[in-house]
Amino acid sequence: MRRTAPLAAVAVVSAVAVSACGASQEQRASRTTGAALVSDSRSIHQNRVLSLAGLGTFTGRCPRGARFWTLRFVSDNAEATDTVSYRVGRRPRRTVDINPGHALSFQLAPNAARTHEPKDRFVPPVGQPRGRSSATSVPTTLPLRAVIYQATESQTLQADVRITLATIGGESGQCVLVGSSVRAYTYPTSLH
Repeated sequence: MRRTAPLAAVAVVSAVAVSACGASQEQRASRTTGAALVSDSRSIHQNRVLSLAGLGTFTGRCPRGARFWTLRFVSDNAEATDTVSYRVGRRPRRTVDINPGHALSFQLAPNAARTHEPKDRFVPPVGQPRGRSSATSVPTTLPLRAVIYQATESQTLQADVRITLATIGGESGQCVLVGSSVRAYTYPTSLH
């Protein structure tokens, strides 16, 4: 999707990688090729994977040993409709409008791909020695690529998101963002 409006400012995106996957939740939805529109009636904070200020929140469930993990995009705006154009791996691109109070669910297969993580040096908290990590290859889901677009009277918000999920060791089954990226934009809505 190409926009001709000038770029006014970069939107503030709070990329919260504080996911708490593994909690059991019951939901009913009709599935259509790996994604479903569902009504969102419960708190999204406990399973938050990524928050996009003004647009919505990705929440996730990553139970250990499951064939698929459920990742949901829940609209934050109570009045505007979000348009989500997405693709998982090499599957065909789909475009869906999400009305306020609804969410879009994706089914992602764990360990379907691998991502390369380069070696790194990091500064630990005060009192701990300097840290280093060596290069590694991490098993992840196939990438979910999404363009999320929301136009209101005052502005247009857009986020280009690439998400891959992995689990961290141990029995918690917690999932994390690995090899993921977010680009966010705001455009003024021209009034003629």
